[in-house]
Amino acid sequence: MRIPVTALVAAAVVAAGCNIRVGDGRGPVERPGPLVEESETVELTQAEIVQVELQLGAGKIEVEGGADNLMEADFRYNIPSWKPEIHFEETGFRGRLTVKQGSGSAIMGKATNEWRVRLSDKAPIDLEVTCGAGDGRLDLRGMNLRSVNVKMGAGRVDLDLRSEYQRDFDVNMEGGVGDATIHLPRGLPVEAQARGGIGKIDVRGLTKEEDNLWVSAGSGSDRPAIRLNVKGGVGAIKIYAD
Repeated sequence: MRIPVTALVAAAVVAAGCNIRVGDGRGPVERPGPLVEESETVELTQAEIVQVELQLGAGKIEVEGGADNLMEADFRYNIPSWKPEIHFEETGFRGRLTVKQGSGSAIMGKATNEWRVRLSDKAPIDLEVTCGAGDGRLDLRGMNLRSVNVKMGAGRVDLDLRSEYQRDFDVNMEGGVGDATIHLPRGLPVEAQARGGIGKIDVRGLTKEEDNLWVSAGSGSDRPAIRLNVKGGVGAIKIYAD
């Protein structure tokens, strides 16, 4: 289902703390309550591959490595129904961790929804981050990544991959209304494809090989490579190899 741009922008305004009502109008209106601050931990497992899915409807999300466990997270929210739902299951050598924002039908008032998620540097992770509206800061340096998928609706996202990695992996980013900035390691093999709708594409530190394709000087070496694919909607795409 396609979400109208106006609805995404409205949700972003709510995340920023403005008074506005969102929703389809068919459910009850939920007003902000007291600010809740809570922390959650998911222990590190022996799984050889862990799929991590972070699903934030509206707000701010920060993701970084360095956790002693599989996940150590702090949450701040003042809409009771937005309490994060956390689920982990392990089947054979695979694990799956899902953190999902609870749903509410409509909001009136100044909403707060902030996630800070720290993940293990040891566990091999397939990471998927979805944020319908808001800002995302993803500092993935030092993590044991297998793949990264980021979907942003309305808002800004900053993705930092300036690190050494253990294997080749793909990074896919899809943005709606807002800007995307990606920091890549200088000197490592990189292939970057970027396509934008209305916004400008600004690439630095990479060599343009053909339309929508940039490569690093280290491409073709036997060191682990990053393959980046960015698709923007309305907003700028910035790719910096620094």
